[in-house]
Amino acid sequence: KILADDLEASVRLRADGTAYWDRGDPHLNTAFAVLTLLNAGRRPAIVDRAIAYLIAEQDAFGGFDEATFFIARTDGGQVFAFRSASLTTAMVLEAMARYGLSRAAP
Repeated sequence: KILADDLEASVRLRADGTAYWDRGDPHLNTAFAVLTLLNAGRRPAIVDRAIAYLIAEQDAFGGFDEATFFIARTDGGQVFAFRSASLTTAMVLEAMARYGLSRAAP
């Protein structure tokens, strides 16, 4: 409940009526926010607007921007950020599929 409340409070709205979350990687952040809200049993209108944002943001091939999904530090202090467009696209597709299923559920 606390996380879902925080997500609903931290959403960003665009002039076109769509909504997103941005902690540095808006496509991945929005997909995770949608999944979290749906898994928490929430179906606020903001989720509809977030799905509209993701649909509008797809590239010509149906994919999404590369995003950081893991950061690691070596014993020597070097920092590595692992980024993936494939992971972002997969998470967005999961969010869209769960959204579609949630709309079909009573």
